[in-house]
Amino acid sequence: MHGIGRSMLEMFVNADGGDYRGRTIPCEKDHRYKFIEFRDKKLLTVLGAVTVKRAYYYDRECRNGYCPKDRALDIEGTSYSSGVRRMTSKVGAYRPFGLGHDDLYELADIRVSAKEVERKPLPDGRWSSGGVSHCRSRGVII
Repeated sequence: MHGIGRSMLEMFVNADGGDYRGRTIPCEKDHRYKFIEFRDKKLLTVLGAVTVKRAYYYDRECRNGYCPKDRALDIEGTSYSSGVRRMTSKVGAYRPFGLGHDDLYELADIRVSAKEVERKPLPDGRWSSGGVSHCRSRGVII
């Protein structure tokens, strides 16, 4: 079932033709980003890995590249979907990282390293603590 869902998701996220917005798009600093090429990005989703086709633009004056689709899909600077990021932060907050990475694989067939579970921030921007720790002096779970 995951395979069918993954295939449908990949078709859906690529239905826009890579989010091509023309030969140039405006920069925040009154420059222009110029279309360079289409670039593929592997993205791990809750349904499995998909390939996302994205239009890549470059601003020579700012020396900055930009894929508008990355911002639209909330995948700038990451190869994990927002769903996978939420799942890893959740298990990272409640379980030791090694167990959390095992849980993700067992429950959702998502393969990430224990280190990746450790690195994921919570959806509200806080960082996961990496499992439940017990404060022995007070018997409090933190």
